[in-house]
Amino acid sequence: MYRVVEKVGQQLKADEQDVIEPTRVAGIENFGEKNLLLLTLTKVKPGKHLHIQRVLRKILKDTFSQEEIEICGFSKN
Repeated sequence: MYRVVEKVGQQLKADEQDVIEPTRVAGIENFGEKNLLLLTLTKVKPGKHLHIQRVLRKILKDTFSQEEIEICGFSKN
């Protein structure tokens, strides 16, 4: 999971000029029986965090699907 997030972070930085530093996993926020909540950090230019946040989530969802990493609440389709 960490490897995938960091790979996506590098891709995001290469694709988006508003990203200052690539996304990295800063730690585990919550570790439940059926879920894992990771804290990620991405440094972006001022005022660009909402756009980059949406782009990052889309890329992560697509990449998790390709890597066959199941996301709670989402179907594999």
